[in-house]
Amino acid sequence: MPSRLARALLHLALLLTAACIFVPFLPTLARDGLDESWMLGMNTALAEGLVPGRDIVFTLGPYAAIYTRNYHPATDAGMLWGSLFLALSFAFVLQQLCRRATWPQYLLVLAVFAGIAYSRDALLLFIPLLAGAYAYDLIRRGTRDSLQAPATLAALTLAYAPFGLLILVKGSMLVACLVTQALSIALFLARRQMRAALTVLLAPLLSLVLCWSLAGLPVAALPDYFTTLLPIISGYTEAMSSSGPLPEAVLYLLIAGALTACLAINERKHGLAAACFVLAFAAAAFLAFKGGFVRHDGHVGHALLAACHLVLAALLVYLLTPSRTALALVLASLLAWLGSSVHHAIPRASFALIPPTFVMADRLLLQKQLETGEWAAAARLTLAAGARHFVHSVRATYGEAAHGLALRLGSGPGLAERHAERIAAIAAHASLPQLPGSTDIYSFRQTRLIASGNQWNPRPVFQSYTVYTPALAELNRQHLTGERAPDNILLRLEPIDDRLPALEDGPSWPALLTHYAPAGFDNGYLLLKKTRQAASTPTAPPPAGHHRLGQRIELPDGGAPLFARIHTRPKLAGRIIGTLYKTPPLRITLELHNGSTRDYRFVAGMAQAGFLLSPFIGSAADFARLYDRRQLPAGLGVKAITLNGDTRLWQESFDIELTPLALPATAAMPQLPGLAMPQPLPAHLRIQDAAHCDGNLGRLNGMRPHAAQIVDGLLHASGWLARSAPLGEPAHGIQLILTDASGQHLRLPTQPDPRPDIAAYFEHPQLADSGYIVAADLRSLRGDYTLRVAHEDGGLIQLCPAPAIPLHLTGTDG
Repeated sequence: MPSRLARALLHLALLLTAACIFVPFLPTLARDGLDESWMLGMNTALAEGLVPGRDIVFTLGPYAAIYTRNYHPATDAGMLWGSLFLALSFAFVLQQLCRRATWPQYLLVLAVFAGIAYSRDALLLFIPLLAGAYAYDLIRRGTRDSLQAPATLAALTLAYAPFGLLILVKGSMLVACLVTQALSIALFLARRQMRAALTVLLAPLLSLVLCWSLAGLPVAALPDYFTTLLPIISGYTEAMSSSGPLPEAVLYLLIAGALTACLAINERKHGLAAACFVLAFAAAAFLAFKGGFVRHDGHVGHALLAACHLVLAALLVYLLTPSRTALALVLASLLAWLGSSVHHAIPRASFALIPPTFVMADRLLLQKQLETGEWAAAARLTLAAGARHFVHSVRATYGEAAHGLALRLGSGPGLAERHAERIAAIAAHASLPQLPGSTDIYSFRQTRLIASGNQWNPRPVFQSYTVYTPALAELNRQHLTGERAPDNILLRLEPIDDRLPALEDGPSWPALLTHYAPAGFDNGYLLLKKTRQAASTPTAPPPAGHHRLGQRIELPDGGAPLFARIHTRPKLAGRIIGTLYKTPPLRITLELHNGSTRDYRFVAGMAQAGFLLSPFIGSAADFARLYDRRQLPAGLGVKAITLNGDTRLWQESFDIELTPLALPATAAMPQLPGLAMPQPLPAHLRIQDAAHCDGNLGRLNGMRPHAAQIVDGLLHASGWLARSAPLGEPAHGIQLILTDASGQHLRLPTQPDPRPDIAAYFEHPQLADSGYIVAADLRSLRGDYTLRVAHEDGGLIQLCPAPAIPLHLTGTDG
């Protein structure tokens, strides 16, 4: 056992390590991206006095910065003191559990906490479990008198008070906190420790109210925060699930099951107390499983949640029941964590956030080794990279904290200045117009709008992909029709997970069509301006039609837009699997009058709220056509749909309500400024095939391009392009080239669309400008064309080898 002095030094090292891990002394700065949009959005909302649950609705709360570690001058102080409070509680409880630890055990604890790549979710989820372990440890070694001592009650207060703050950091922490709190109270009540039980009950409640008030929020609004959290939590699994490698989930369950069994067997002598804690331990493992594998995509933040939780949970078991079995499970969990890091470091079709375990050269080499079956070489590279990562992580844990403190306490440019510089850089890259009045942006990209200097006026659920349920969708619709509606809307349709575009914020579309009018395009956004035009009285929906999964359903051909509500329901088996894991998603296939088909993921909760089913609208350009009330895009009318799903888990029958939209009669849509027009090639430019390009044409009128596309007048396309992404060679003068059957070329100039994700993935900052977007008017063209991406290079237009997309242009009449 360590001496008293040595143990004091170890306690101090653990306290410093906890502070370095929890407290963002060197926070991240604003960036452009999907997740980065809600990070800056939450900070800005709080800075501007918007109240979570009333004015802004998201899974994050008023202390979101503790989770995101994202800097904002208005939330930095709360981020620092809140994180420090969590660090102090965490370090204190962990020190209490390490009171009988040996040197090797204590050093293992320090090494794990300083040396692994953290998922922030896993770290926060571990706090309630750690508090539960402390309560259990008190019960199993304490006497009746010691459990009633003021010092013990004060320690319990410090252990459980963070629960209130955690719920205000991330609302979904509510489940973990409530489960652990309830089982801890039951544990103390079983031993007739009323004071301890009351302390566990009241400490989180008091800290919840206190932290809410310290954020400058009215206590009367606290119930609204919880009311709006419920649909976000309940709708997450069905709306956000994605597939990933099943062996990862199986391995997690095997190790988590072994840990639970080890704990239950070794602690069975403590009877009911042990049973309560084992339940809390299993519940935390289940929540980490859901968090890691419901959205099991290339995003390392989700994958590492489960892997990190295994390591932390195994370490906790080893501290409570030190044995060779528990130590072996710690090593197994570390290997599982490393395997997860390796898998999610390999390049795939969708870009991931990559942990610093591998540099680009290592990733490409590892991918080649795995593809060619060089397993021994891949294992050696993995272990070597893991060792490098451990050293890197230890340096980063302490080095970043030291650098952050020096930055905060120094006399040079501080975080506020750096934040302002970053915001200015984002604004310059995004290049959004300055608009009079207030503005909102769809579907996300809040970072660009906030950085632009426009007056930000967000809808309550300000990221459209999180509008999971009818209740959330109604909040956004009411915002558009109320007195606080924004004066301007910048609109792009950017659905995630291959969803049907019309599902995201679907009930808001009729409000957009009746309360706003198009004013042009800018950087791929359709600019809508508020009008004083009142909405027409909605047409009463006809009786719901009853249909079956897999059935082809023909839609009425009345010419008017059709608004639909589709009610699909899981079976009992589907509800059980959805609760324990996730239900396989539904798919919808649309047959259009122009002869083409569209196939998308179908989210049942969003469809119940209502969406525009016909005509098919896949892009901002398509949406603009809806304002041409005298000539709707006939070719985009939906002729028939088919809804498909696993009938073992989804009820085979479902209902559809179809309502014709009675839109106000207006003149034909004017020529909108900002639409690109096809241009002949300048005489001084020659065209040739490029030997190589990296990039893609990611979206073409709301679809991932396939063998052939039919374009009814307007085209909206986006993607990214580089001469060589691995070498960091950007492409300049990106454009789309249309080539007709006779070989004549027309070009469409594109506008830049920042892609910091590409730059991060390939580790070349200069690739942040590799994205492009174009909204073009092709109504003057008819016939068959080929669309290719190109870039200018020394007086030449370099045509990239792929993709080459056949297009059939239908012209003005559709």
